[in-house]
Amino acid sequence: MKKILLKKSIIITIGILIILLLTANTSALTKTKLKNISTENIIYVDDDNTQGPWDGTQDYPYQFIQEALDEAEEGFIIYIYEGKYFSSESSDIEVTKSVELKGENRENTIITLDKGLDHVLKLDSDNVTITNLTIDDAIYGIKGEGDFFSIKNCIISNNLDGINLVSSSNISISNCKIIDNFDGICLEKCPNCNISNNHIISNFKGIRISKSSDNSEIYNNKIEKNLEDGISITESENNFVIGNKLYKNNQGIWGSALYFYKSSNNIISENSIYKNECGGIVLTYSCTNNKIFKNTIEDNIHNSDGNNFYGISFFEGSNDNLIYHNSFIDNNHLAFSHNAIDYCNNKWYNDSIKEGNYWSDYNGLDRDNDGVGDKPHNIRGRNNQDLYPLKDPCIRKSKEKSISCHFIKYIEIIKEKIPFMISFCHFLNYLVL
Repeated sequence: MKKILLKKSIIITIGILIILLLTANTSALTKTKLKNISTENIIYVDDDNTQGPWDGTQDYPYQFIQEALDEAEEGFIIYIYEGKYFSSESSDIEVTKSVELKGENRENTIITLDKGLDHVLKLDSDNVTITNLTIDDAIYGIKGEGDFFSIKNCIISNNLDGINLVSSSNISISNCKIIDNFDGICLEKCPNCNISNNHIISNFKGIRISKSSDNSEIYNNKIEKNLEDGISITESENNFVIGNKLYKNNQGIWGSALYFYKSSNNIISENSIYKNECGGIVLTYSCTNNKIFKNTIEDNIHNSDGNNFYGISFFEGSNDNLIYHNSFIDNNHLAFSHNAIDYCNNKWYNDSIKEGNYWSDYNGLDRDNDGVGDKPHNIRGRNNQDLYPLKDPCIRKSKEKSISCHFIKYIEIIKEKIPFMISFCHFLNYLVL
C-alpha cells in the first residue's frame, strides 16, 4: 500500500510541475490584460438621498447610478447602498468605462427596468465588474459587448434574457442566482469564458452558448427545473462541462439536460444528471470527437412520451466520440431500459485501460471478478457495443471529485501540447480521476 501511495504521489507531483510550466506564460499574459481597480477611488450612490447635495462621497452620495458612472474615471468603484434603483427616464444604465458596480448586498440592492426600456445594464466597455446586485424585470438584465466582464454574486431574475453577451471574450459569471428568465445565460461568439458555482433555476433554458463560443468552462453549477435545456452548446468547440448538477430540467415536451448541436472536441465529465424529464445528454448534427466520462446519468425520462428520450443519445453523424467510466442507472420508460441510443459510430470504452461504462440493465457475468463483464453490452441503435462493461457504478467520493475537476482540463492540454506524454496522461487520469 505504501509503495502504491508513493507512486501516486510521484506521478501527481510530475503532473503538477508540467501543468505549471505549460500555464505559466498564459497566466502572465492574462494578468497583463486585466486593469487594476483602485479601492481608494470609490463613488457612492444612495437612492435615499433625494434632497442633495450630491457629490458621490459617503456623506453626499449620488441618487442615481448613471450620475455616478458619468463622473467616474477608469478603474473606479461605484458603491451602491441598499435600495431600488431604476434606469433613467430616457435611457438604460450604460457602462462605458472600466469600473466595478458593487452593491451593499445582493438581496436588497435592486436595479430594475424603467418603463419602455430594453436593458437594466448595458455594458459598452472592457473590464467591467458587477457584484452584489439584484437585476430584474427587463428584456435584457445585462446586455453587452466587450472583454473581461466579471459578474459575480448577483441575483438575475424575471428578464427575457438574464445575461446576454455577444462578441465578447474572457467573461466570468460566478456565484449568481439566475431565476425565472427566458434564457438564464446567453453567450454568442464569446470564447474563453468561465461560468461557475451558479444556481440556475426555473428559466426556459438555463445556459445557452453558441456560434464559436469556444474554450470555455461550465463548472460546478446547480442547474434545475428549467423548462427546456439545462445547458445548450451550439457550433462551439473545446469547452469543458465539468462537475455540474443537472436536475429536473426539460419539464416541457422537449429538451435535454445537456444538448450539443454541431459541437466537437468538448469534454463532458463529473456531471450528475438525474430526474430530467426528457433525457440526459443529446449530441446531434455532427458532434464529433467529444469525450464523455465519469458522469452519473440516473433516473431520467419521466415524460409521458418518454419513448423518444434516453439517458444519452447520438444522432445525425455524431461520430468518433469517446464514452467511458459513466454510470447509466435506471433511465427507463415504462418497463424498458432507455439508458442509451447511438445511431452513429462511437467508442463506448477506453481501450488503453480496457474499461467501459456501468449499465443498470447489463445482465452479463464477471467470472474472473476483475470488475468487467465477460460479454459486451449492446447499445441500442446501430451495432455499437461497450466491450468492457463495468459491474459496479462509477460513483466517486466528493474529495476525489474536487481533485478531478481541476485536473481534467490540464491533462487534456498536456496531451495536446506534448504528444509523447499521452500514455503518461492516461495513467495519471486513471489514478487521480
